[in-house]
Formats: sequence, C-alpha cells, structure tokens
Amino acid sequence: LRILRLLRVFRLFRLFKLTRYNHALSRMWRAFVESKEELAVSLLILTMAIYFAAFGIFYFEHDTQPDKFTSIVDALWWAVATVTTVGYGDIYPITIGGRLFTFLLLIASLGLVAAPTGIFASALLSIRSDEREAREKKQAVD
Repeated sequence: LRILRLLRVFRLFRLFKLTRYNHALSRMWRAFVESKEELAVSLLILTMAIYFAAFGIFYFEHDTQPDKFTSIVDALWWAVATVTTVGYGDIYPITIGGRLFTFLLLIASLGLVAAPTGIFASALLSIRSDEREAREKKQAVD
C-alpha cells in the first residue's frame, strides 16, 4: 500500500502543467503594477467609507439597539459587511435614520467596490493591446 501512496506524489506533477499559464499570470502582474496607484487610492477611499459608515450607523442605532451596536468595533463589523455588499443579516438598522443612512451607503458603496475591478480590467486590456501591437509590428518587420 505504500507504493500507492508514492503514486500520489506523481499527482503533484500535475501542478507543473500550470506553467503553461505563466504568460497570463505575468500579464496580470504587470496590470496590477501598472494600476497600483489607482488601486491604492480606491482602497484608501473604501477604508475611509467603512470608517464613516461605522460611526454613522453607531450614531443612528446605538441608542435603539445597544445590544447590537455596543461599540464602534461592532459598527465596523456591520460597515464591512454592508459596504462589501455581503450583508450577513446578523445586525441591521431598525430606525428610520439608520435605514436611510444604510440605503445611501449601499448606493455609494456599489461604486466604491466596483471601481477597482474596472481599474484593473482597463490596465489588463491596455497590456493586451500593447502586446498585440508589438506582435503585429514584429510580423510586419519580418
């Protein structure tokens, strides 16, 4: 039976088949490097929005739900779950002000969370376009 275990080691060689995607991974890394400043600014804005959301919901809901929003840390948990549109449902606003605040936050956070995706996709398309142009120039020279 130990020989069968040795055969499992050969399964690891399947991982080496992933090297055929090395060019795509390299392209993705270059897109990340090309857009890192825009992504960093997006992350900073998203972090600021999460903190704003935590303090806002704590202001609206702490007096009504002191057992749910006991501290800013609990409000941060709610803010992360809400801004990332996960929304677990374990903590939710019940006051009119809290619900209105949550609605406005959700509308704004949809754009905040989607922005890095668009930035990265644009950089990736730019790199692919540059590679295509370089390939066409090389074929024209040859």
